[in-house]
Amino acid sequence: MALHIELTCESPRLYEAWKDGIKAGSLELSEDLEYVEMVYVKSAYARQGIATALYDFVEADLANIHGVLGYTLKPSKWLTRDGAAFRANRASKN
Repeated sequence: MALHIELTCESPRLYEAWKDGIKAGSLELSEDLEYVEMVYVKSAYARQGIATALYDFVEADLANIHGVLGYTLKPSKWLTRDGAAFRANRASKN
């Protein structure tokens, strides 16, 4: 029930989403921390707000690091159909 997102110790570019103690998804940033390299959500957790929560958390974290408001991650150059739909939906809300 509870969703927990954290920056992993393995890499300063990898964030993981945990739901009820199970890794539900992850988001990896480019080396310059500006682009999303990869987002993954387990199929059992699809359409439950995991990717949105990851993006929101990461953008807030990077805004804090850079000392700016409204930090927006740049999308990967290679989007799946689901990824493109997610980005379009997210852009329409901003």
